[in-house]
Amino acid sequence: MNPTIQQSRAILDGLRQRATLATAEFYQKAGITAAVVSPRFSVVPHGNNLFGVVDRQTGTERAEIAGHLNACRSAQDFECAARLTKTTKIKVAYVARLMTRWALMCAVMLGGFAFMGVTR
Repeated sequence: MNPTIQQSRAILDGLRQRATLATAEFYQKAGITAAVVSPRFSVVPHGNNLFGVVDRQTGTERAEIAGHLNACRSAQDFECAARLTKTTKIKVAYVARLMTRWALMCAVMLGGFAFMGVTR
């Protein structure tokens, strides 16, 4: 390995360890137990270079992919998609209220145009 790459990896490992220690110290001083978030999707071997991506919450298999690296990447993609949909989930009541307002505004505009047409 190139010495500069080796040196930069050593520096990054040291910084990662310091960040982990600082986080643990912060939680210890605050008296909070650190929340460990386990990944939602896991990769399970099926044999013949096939791997399944399993959703731990539901227990269902989301995909069967050839190659371990591809399966791990797919699991990470599923994880990002699940996190995105969780944070941007739109409630049904909000959508219903929005559609009601939209329909009401369209009805008012249509009534206004009809009134203008009748008065001419």
